[in-house]
Amino acid sequence: VNLGNNNNVDETTKAIERELKWRSFQFQSYSVYHDYFQKHVIPQGSEYLYLSGTDGAPRDQSLFAASAVYLNPRLARETLELIMGVREVSSGAMKYAFAGYGALSSALGLHEFPSDLDIFYLMAVSEYLAATADWDWFING
Repeated sequence: VNLGNNNNVDETTKAIERELKWRSFQFQSYSVYHDYFQKHVIPQGSEYLYLSGTDGAPRDQSLFAASAVYLNPRLARETLELIMGVREVSSGAMKYAFAGYGALSSALGLHEFPSDLDIFYLMAVSEYLAATADWDWFING
């Protein structure tokens, strides 16, 4: 970004560029590999992961995937694929959290019927497709 010859603008631009690089690196370095799902994902962290031991909710991973599309499309795609893996086989309902080696959770029944997880997932898939045009992944999975 070149906003002119003003030294203050140039220094500000350089500072913003450094900050964006740093935050991009940090964001991507939070990703972990889940052996059960055989996918990388950026965990939600916070109370979910560090106190209760579960990683949820797919709403959060969807937001992370939508952001990751522009930094690391493969990470975004794997996160979206992992989210699809946290569905109940019988109903297709997306579970609120996952833990350990493939355990799915509704947070002790507190989030048995979340109403927004699919909406956030569809938003992230839309962002991924708009940015990557990876229609083969969408159609053939």
